[in-house]
Amino acid sequence: MPELTSHIGLKKPLKTEIADITVLNENMDVIDLAIGDLTSVPTIAKDAAGAITELFEALENADIPDATLTTKGKVQLSSATNSTAENLAATPKAVNDVMNVASTALPKSGGQITGLLRVETTGREISAGSWVDLSANSSGYGLIAQNCYTSNSNEYRFSNSHATMGARGIRFNHASITMEYFDTGAIATTADAIFTPTWISMRPDTAATANRTVLRDSAGRAKVAAPVAMDDIARLAEVNTRLPLSGGNMTGPLNTTGSVGAISSAGGGAQFSVNSDGTPGSAAFAMFHRPGLFAGHFGIDTDNKWKVGGYSAGAVAHELWHDGRLRVNANKLQFYNGGAWNTVAGYGSGKTGTSVINAEVAKTVLVINVSGQGSLKQLATYSNVGLSYTTQVIIDGILVYEVAVAGENRLLYHTPTGFEYNEKRNFDLAFNSSLVVQVIVPIAGAGYSVTARYAYEVL
Repeated sequence: MPELTSHIGLKKPLKTEIADITVLNENMDVIDLAIGDLTSVPTIAKDAAGAITELFEALENADIPDATLTTKGKVQLSSATNSTAENLAATPKAVNDVMNVASTALPKSGGQITGLLRVETTGREISAGSWVDLSANSSGYGLIAQNCYTSNSNEYRFSNSHATMGARGIRFNHASITMEYFDTGAIATTADAIFTPTWISMRPDTAATANRTVLRDSAGRAKVAAPVAMDDIARLAEVNTRLPLSGGNMTGPLNTTGSVGAISSAGGGAQFSVNSDGTPGSAAFAMFHRPGLFAGHFGIDTDNKWKVGGYSAGAVAHELWHDGRLRVNANKLQFYNGGAWNTVAGYGSGKTGTSVINAEVAKTVLVINVSGQGSLKQLATYSNVGLSYTTQVIIDGILVYEVAVAGENRLLYHTPTGFEYNEKRNFDLAFNSSLVVQVIVPIAGAGYSVTARYAYEVL
């Protein structure tokens, strides 16, 4: 079987085949079909060789204009990637160079930067949504702020115009190596207008430093200044001067104001109240205490009577007698026993007197010697020539008072602790079984004397 040529498919008989005129004719038809009708070509020559020669000469002498943005034509190639020319065509190399750069650039839709991003401007540098700016200036200050920015001229300007927004931000201070913040409050702003922020340090401090953020110390404590306003933070120094709700000791007076109504009122209008725990077995009482000397309780006992006692007085509760329980009727003291008024036995049996003691010889003279229950009300002595003497008071057989007078000729008013020259004092020394008052005088001489004046009462 014959082989075919690679271009127009002519048959080539094999060496072993016999030449066939039919095959030759078929090859001629293929050639004729491939050349076509040369009479229709637009050249003067109508044969293949002549037409080709004529076309070559025409192309060689053709005047092709340069291409423009509006006209087709020939154009020069260029590998430049930074040219702004509009009559050059980019080579594949230029396209490849641009592609290499584009493939390492950050797309507008966002992405990740693996190297340093540095912005160098004299105004706003990085803005988020027009209202938050990141900027820096030539003095080494960096600023993160709302509605403002800093420039290389070390100025601070508003980013936008707004009726009430104001501006606020945090500055990284190169000079003091600290952070600071400011807030203008709700004020009107004008875009790019210069303003002066008032900076407050954000560096925390364990001390009570003004305009500093509070920093707890190693124990978790925080320091603040002494409070002034009612809503200031109270310190332990101030708290220790207050009485806790659980109770405590006051070292100063307690003054209360605001009681409403009279004592006789049925409702509670008192400014100060002492309450029991609410159980039937508890009284409502307060303690009065002279440290190291004496203490006692006073209040309403479990039988709803006013009483005093306990503590230093022992396990007793003495009822307080008042005008609801005591009265004076027909010059007699009476008490109310819950059903009737009763006269106090022996009320009004008292005595006053004067005793003159002759001091010619040493002696002890009984000025008063009575039995029963009562009280010594008053005692005064006098020596006419400045005699030395001793006065004693014996209550229920016990010496409770003794004063030695040396060389006095003035009237001496005796008191429970001594005597006074010019002030009359009452004793009010109670006795239950006996009262003895005696004066002891040494040997003096003729005309010497001691005068004693007294007053006592027996119930």
